[in-house]
Amino acid sequence: MMKFKTNLVVGVVFATLLAFVYLYEIKGGEERRQAAEQSKKILDFKVSEVTRLVVLNGQERIEVGREGNDWLMLSPVRDEADSEAIDRYLRNLSESEREKTIVDSSDALASDVADQYGLEIPRLSVFIETKRGPLDTLLFGADAPTDRFTYLKTTGVNPKIDVVRAWRYDNLEKASFDLRNRKVSNLAQSDLTAIRRISVDLPDIVVLKSGESWQLKEPVVARADRDTVDALIGNIQSSEIIEFVNENPSNEDLENYGLTVDQAIRWTLVAKDEDSEAGVFNGTVDEVDHLFIGRKDEDGRYFALNPERAPVFLIDSTLVRQLQLSTYDLRDKNPVRFVRDQITSIHVKRNGNRGFEALKDTAGVWSLKKPRQEPAKSWKINTLLTDLLDLKTLSFEEVPQVESILAIDLNGEEGKVAELNFSIVDGEIFLELHDGAEAYRIDADTFVDIDLDVDDVRQEASSVDTVSTR
Repeated sequence: MMKFKTNLVVGVVFATLLAFVYLYEIKGGEERRQAAEQSKKILDFKVSEVTRLVVLNGQERIEVGREGNDWLMLSPVRDEADSEAIDRYLRNLSESEREKTIVDSSDALASDVADQYGLEIPRLSVFIETKRGPLDTLLFGADAPTDRFTYLKTTGVNPKIDVVRAWRYDNLEKASFDLRNRKVSNLAQSDLTAIRRISVDLPDIVVLKSGESWQLKEPVVARADRDTVDALIGNIQSSEIIEFVNENPSNEDLENYGLTVDQAIRWTLVAKDEDSEAGVFNGTVDEVDHLFIGRKDEDGRYFALNPERAPVFLIDSTLVRQLQLSTYDLRDKNPVRFVRDQITSIHVKRNGNRGFEALKDTAGVWSLKKPRQEPAKSWKINTLLTDLLDLKTLSFEEVPQVESILAIDLNGEEGKVAELNFSIVDGEIFLELHDGAEAYRIDADTFVDIDLDVDDVRQEASSVDTVSTR
C-alpha cells in the first residue's frame, strides 16, 4: 500500500512537471518569443486595415487612400496609385524592426537631441491611418556613423529614438512616381476579348476573340494569328509609363503632343462579353481601356494618353514599333487547317490529269486505289499532310486567272475536308482554296515537296513500308 502511494505521488509530481514544462517552456516560450518579436516592431498593424498613407520625402508630400480594394493617389496629384506597390510598401513598414533604442521617453522630443541624429529636419516622414485610427508618425534621420543603420524617431505617447537597418529606410524612401500607377493598361491579358486600332497613317484594325482563337474583322474578315495578337496584347500589358509630362493638358497641349482624336494612333482594349459587335467598344473603365499615341519627343520617346486619366505621359519607342502592325502581320499565315488523323483519303491531280488516289485503313496504313490498287508509302503520304499543314503564306493576293498545276482533295469520314488548287504565275506559286476569295503566295521550294506524282508514293515490291507519325 505504501509503495502504491509513493508511485502515485511520483506520478502526480511528474505530471505536474510535464504540465509546467509545456505551459511555461513550450507554450509560454512561444508566447514570449512572439511578444519579444512584436515589441521590436516599429509599428504594429495589419496591411489590410490601413486606410491612408502619407509620405514626406523632403521633396513632396505623397498621400494615398484606399478605395475599395485599390488605392488612389490624392497628393501631389489625384490619379491612380499602384496598388501592388502600396501593399509592398506597407508590408515593408509592418515588418520593420528596431535594432536598439538610443533615446527613450521625453528626451527624444528635445530639439537638441533630435538634431544630433538628423531628426530635427528628417529625411523621411511616414504616417499611416488604420480602421482603428492613426498610428505614430515615423521620422527617419541620418545614417549611423558605424555599420549600416539609420536613426528613427517615433512620436506619440511613447516617443523614442531607435536605429533600424538602413535598407529598411531605402525601401521606404519613395517618390510619387514610384507609388503611382504606371501601367499603360489596367486590363488583364487573359480577360481581353476585343482590340481596335484607329489611325490616319495605318490601316484600321478590329480583332475579336472567338473561343480560344482570334478573328480579324477589319480591314478584312479572316483568321488572325493567335501568337501575334497575344504578343501585341502582352507588349501593351508589360509596358510602363516612363515619365508624366503634363498633369492637366489643354486642348492646345494635346494638339502639340499629337494626341487629338484626328492625330493620334488610338488603341482600344476590351475585356467583356458582348453579343453586339457594334457595342463591343463601349463600356466602363473596368471593361474598356484606351491608349492614344502621339508624336515623338526630342529623345525618341512618344507622348501618350489614356483618356480615362488626365496626364500626358511618355512611352518607349520600342512599344510603338511593336504596335505598328500591318494587316499581314495580324493574319493567320497557315492557309490550310485540318486534323491530320481525320484524313482518310487523298485525291491528287497534276495538270488537270488524274495523278493518284490513296486510302487509309483503320490501322493508319495508306494504299493506292488509283490508278490501280497497290501498296503505298504511308510515311510519304503522312509527310505530304504535314507539309500542307506547315505551309506559310508569303502574301495574300487576288486569285490568278490561270489553270491549276496541282489539285489536292482531302477527305474524311464525313466527306470533303479541304480542296487545294496550286497555280504558277511568273515563277510564283499560288494556293487557292475552294471557298476562298483570295490566293496565298507560298514558297516555291516548299511546293516541290508537295508536288508528288504516283511514282513518289508507290510502294516498291522489295521495300517494307512504315507508318510515319511525322
